[in-house]
Amino acid sequence: MHTVLELYAALAAMPVLLDGQPVPVFDLDELPASVQTAHLPCRLLLPLSARGEARAVTPITFAGAQTRIAWALTDLFLLLPAGQGRGLAEAASALARYQSAYLDALREHVPLLGGVTIESATLDPGVFTYPEGGASYYGVEAALVLADIR
Repeated sequence: MHTVLELYAALAAMPVLLDGQPVPVFDLDELPASVQTAHLPCRLLLPLSARGEARAVTPITFAGAQTRIAWALTDLFLLLPAGQGRGLAEAASALARYQSAYLDALREHVPLLGGVTIESATLDPGVFTYPEGGASYYGVEAALVLADIR
């Protein structure tokens, strides 16, 4: 079985290209206290959902000699501050391109680690606040469930 930290590290190592450029990523131990314009665009690997809620983890199950655990991870993409420039009109096409790029990266890097599969991935574009009570950004929340079976 892999640890959840190994899963986050594998996700951080997965390059996501937006318009041909890799999007910088902040892993759990690198999360900034706040996001500066110079950081954007970027990915934040979060232990909670982008809305600050805990995500459910499927209980560990045992079937004969196999053990299965499903981990819920959040990968938050921040593009630009909400209301900056032309607002949503400026961000909309980049958010759609990012969703396609993220799915391409998942397809290319499955499995992230041996014995780990991507059980589900939900990409939710919107306006996200980071950190809680901080600035608002246009972005995409990738909510992943990774299953580790041994």
